[in-house]
Amino acid sequence: MDEKTDANLFYGSQMIVLYIFALIQFSLSYIILLRQIKINRTVKIILTLLFLIISFKNPLLLIFGGNILAPQLPGWVVVGASSAQFCLMVVLCLGILSEIFYLFFKIACKYRVSNSHRVCVLCLDTLFAVVITCIGTYNAGLPPENIFYTFTDPKYPDNFRIVHITDTHIGTNTSPERIRNLVKQINDLHPDLIVHTGDIIDGRYEAIAPQVDELRGLKARYGVYAVNGNHEYYSDAASWNDVWGKLNIRMINNSNVTITDDSGKRLLFLAGISDPQALRVNPPEQGPDYVAATEGFDRSLPMVMLSHRPKEFPNCVTAGADITLSGHTHGGMVPGLKQLVALLNGGYVSGYYEHQGKKMILNNGTILWAGFYIRINDPAQVVVIDLKNR
Repeated sequence: MDEKTDANLFYGSQMIVLYIFALIQFSLSYIILLRQIKINRTVKIILTLLFLIISFKNPLLLIFGGNILAPQLPGWVVVGASSAQFCLMVVLCLGILSEIFYLFFKIACKYRVSNSHRVCVLCLDTLFAVVITCIGTYNAGLPPENIFYTFTDPKYPDNFRIVHITDTHIGTNTSPERIRNLVKQINDLHPDLIVHTGDIIDGRYEAIAPQVDELRGLKARYGVYAVNGNHEYYSDAASWNDVWGKLNIRMINNSNVTITDDSGKRLLFLAGISDPQALRVNPPEQGPDYVAATEGFDRSLPMVMLSHRPKEFPNCVTAGADITLSGHTHGGMVPGLKQLVALLNGGYVSGYYEHQGKKMILNNGTILWAGFYIRINDPAQVVVIDLKNR
């Protein structure tokens, strides 16, 4: 079986999972929330159709937007669909808890819950879910917080500031003004180096050029560097290669650069790896290659490694990284989901970690993917790292 066939099978399996998830969500929503309550027949039909549309959000985005993960649709449509699905998921979870309580009362207290009680609880659950969804969607649109770290080591350059951003997910839901404000926020920090650890964009350049072009305003003494995340590969990463050059962003997927000052003194070794998703696109591209990423590494210099996925942290340490910078998890976004995200990412979800005495900073994400546009307790971040040698 060749690599192209592997890629086709991967996308085919994704589609199957997508439809199975939608069917399960709709079935559970109907069974738990609607089947056992007695309400007006027309209202029940309308709610059933609404649950069906919300549950099949992702297949519908694929049909009308051409891409599930970077649909070419107005931003308010994508964010609205995301918020509606999250709201339904909250109502469903509350509905399942309610059914457990109803079963307990039936068995332990010989009490059968009335229809009016069920309807009242469903209305309260829905109201709570709508409020939580509105709060989460509002939080997702807030500017990122500046988070500061200071690290000291004799081999670090002194008073050297790195600004780390990640998961900007620039797409139809982000305005040029929002990116312009972000660029100003970063530039006001007076960075020596700006790095982006992937998921920069969602979609085709032609559809989001005004937003993306604002990145040209990023200013750092020693330049702007980035690696691809999984969403670059969902958005045809190869088609973006020329764009990055025009925006003065140097991509270092499976490559590196030695940062030197004006006198030629070497300050640090900056390396980057590509995302494993590269292996699954059609045609496949090169996945993480630590040998290529660290070629020419002088161990007298500190190594900063850019890796979109935090799960790669132990491999980055083995490759020689003193500091690894990552994103991908969005900080977990929602309590409960945060624990699942950590489980799927090697136990890493947000903040500062150590492995064999080496460091990793996992940024919550600087904006957010429109496909799950919710933040409850994990704000967006711009990470600022100040290096000192004494």
